[in-house]
Amino acid sequence: DIAILLAKADGDFSEREKITIKAYCNEMDIIYRENEMTSDIKSIIAKIDEKSDIREKKIILFEISALAMSDENLDENERDIIVLAAYIFGLDENYINSCIELIKQYKKIQVSINNLVLD
Repeated sequence: DIAILLAKADGDFSEREKITIKAYCNEMDIIYRENEMTSDIKSIIAKIDEKSDIREKKIILFEISALAMSDENLDENERDIIVLAAYIFGLDENYINSCIELIKQYKKIQVSINNLVLD
């Protein structure tokens, strides 16, 4: 639910975001259900916080940051959800900024590899 709500937060639920979320679902052996979810992001994040250890919270925050950036547009609504999750998870703004910077670097490296291999 958190991934779908985050992806929809900027008003553009892109095909790339849908593919990424479906891959998450397959990886975690859960059913993709775009239309059958709660819209209360705070309660979803609180439930994740309750059931996850700090390592899992860091992974989740990194993954939702990458998802938000997958459409090349990290807008204010998406960032607000990421900041809320970090706050509830007990993680600081530095962790968010590190995630975003590493994702940007990864994307640049991915483009360079594609250019090298595919051109």
